[in-house]
Amino acid sequence: MDLNLPEMGGVEATARLKANPSTKGIPLIISTAFHEGVYKNRALSAGAEEILEKPFSLTMLRELLGRYLTKDSEKENCCN
Repeated sequence: MDLNLPEMGGVEATARLKANPSTKGIPLIISTAFHEGVYKNRALSAGAEEILEKPFSLTMLRELLGRYLTKDSEKENCCN
């Protein structure tokens, strides 16, 4: 999720997803170019699990995603 989205900000979108029983269990990782703590804190307060600051490397992305994805969870979530 990016914090700077058109029409609805990433913080609001995160809060809505976390408030919905059918999507609240999906881990949300915020990708942002904002480096100020206030934006990151709002996202974490809304329910985001992690913040990934831009620019980021492929290695950083893989490491972060590896904390949330397993082969079993990929199979469960792929087709629902």
